[in-house]
Amino acid sequence: MIVIENYLGVIEVSEAFVTNLIRMSVSECFGVNRVGEPDQPENQKPSKKKQMSLVTAQYTKAGLVVDLHIEVPYGVNIVEVVKSVKEKIRYNVKETLDIPVSAVHVYIDGMRV
Repeated sequence: MIVIENYLGVIEVSEAFVTNLIRMSVSECFGVNRVGEPDQPENQKPSKKKQMSLVTAQYTKAGLVVDLHIEVPYGVNIVEVVKSVKEKIRYNVKETLDIPVSAVHVYIDGMRV
């Protein structure tokens, strides 16, 4: 649970909301096939517990620290995709929750042809 205090009072935000916000942000980025592991069949969704472990967000005094596992298509510039993902997450979290994102760690788990 993330607790944000401001002049309006105390706001509590669940970790599930933050991870869903991050997932939605990543789904809008060009060059991301999916958030998940490459050895998993496309028609089989991961369990709820495993799905949540692929996107983690920890709130520290410095801000939010995000760990994210993605898969990219073959032929895209991976550096640009990662930059785009990081910027999109930082922007959406700042606009929605008004908390800074101190770090975004993006792990490329696979590449699709």
